[in-house]
Amino acid sequence: RSRLGQRFARCPLILAVAALVSAAMHISLLTLAGRELAHLQAEPEWTRADICKRVPELSSVERARARLFLGNAELSSEVTLVGIGVSDGSQLHAVFDNLGHREVITASIDRTARLWSTSGKCLCTLRGHGGLVSSAVFSPDGDCILTASTDGTAKLWNSRSGACVRTFSGHAGLVNSAVFSQDGAQVLTASADRKAKVWDTESGECLRTLVGHGDRVYFAVYSVGGEHILTASYDGTAKLWDAHSAECLRTLEGHVALVHSAVFSPDDAKVVTASADGTAKVWNTEAGACMCTLDGHSQRIFSATFSPDGAWVLTASADSKAKVWNPDSGEAIVSLDGHASVVNSATFSPDGSQLLTASADGTAKLWNADTGECIRTFAGHAYAVCSAAFSADGERVLTSSSDGTAKVWCTDTAKCMGTLEG
Repeated sequence: RSRLGQRFARCPLILAVAALVSAAMHISLLTLAGRELAHLQAEPEWTRADICKRVPELSSVERARARLFLGNAELSSEVTLVGIGVSDGSQLHAVFDNLGHREVITASIDRTARLWSTSGKCLCTLRGHGGLVSSAVFSPDGDCILTASTDGTAKLWNSRSGACVRTFSGHAGLVNSAVFSQDGAQVLTASADRKAKVWDTESGECLRTLVGHGDRVYFAVYSVGGEHILTASYDGTAKLWDAHSAECLRTLEGHVALVHSAVFSPDDAKVVTASADGTAKVWNTEAGACMCTLDGHSQRIFSATFSPDGAWVLTASADSKAKVWNPDSGEAIVSLDGHASVVNSATFSPDGSQLLTASADGTAKLWNADTGECIRTFAGHAYAVCSAAFSADGERVLTSSSDGTAKVWCTDTAKCMGTLEG
């Protein structure tokens, strides 16, 4: 025998594993609600991209970019099917981004949320709240819409029919925000009653209540991995909670005014908070220690967010500026100067190469993330632009304004593609 043959003869398991890895597998792709999107024959070495590019051909689903899970294990561009334990007959669950959404959801002070086409046609109006609607988001699979309201409730709606499926009642104050868990199985609400609550999406039952803040809870969000919850409060702190037990693990103390926002880094290792004290702070998630303070704005900071790769932090401030920071050193790398009034929000493009700001001067602006150069201005609203966001592919921009409208723009040309009004 050859030396190679002798080696394999001594290790029969190698041949068995090689045969297993080379065999094609039959797998199913499901939404979180259990609806089958596709049944495909896959190779063990396929990654997320290999699955996603085949979905539209097999299931007529346009949203071809998705996060794919086998249990809690995620299939990524670096990990293969066999690498996360997929075998013949396995079922993968898909959490789609909004790339394929041809609809936009808006929340309004008129007590409604509305579903629109990007051309500006109102597809349906979600009526039922007794107060203004403070937020509205799609479920991870796009089948449902979740709204939060000053009437003290959150509501779940069917995104196709517009019917109210469920009402989450139990807060003693207005609900500032409501979001889904990564798998869509739970809902997280933040309220002026100083509490956050975790709800079962299917039954509407309150599973856990997060108690500990001394003032209104402004915002609550899940970690990327889903193991933790982060809350931001008017009491000047953010708190880190165990998502399963509702135990407060750490209190992030150091700001001297209310905390407008708190978000995790993409790897969950850090947290950044934005405060009315004019600073943002970067924290170590594990220890709860402040790693550095981003000090350079002259007025309150409304938001702070990490870049998609976690290497940078972007802040938006009432001083009419946005800034890019190094979260390790606390150094301001780029200052975005050009707005004539308060910058209400700032965000990175999906690839991190561009920045988008929304201002009370009635415009949104697109910037080069490396140089801070203003690339183009989205002008057309009559009053302040409250927020601006990219589509998942970065090809479109959505703005909302205090003039009562939202607009969809082409990122490359700054041409308005549709106005959502009514």
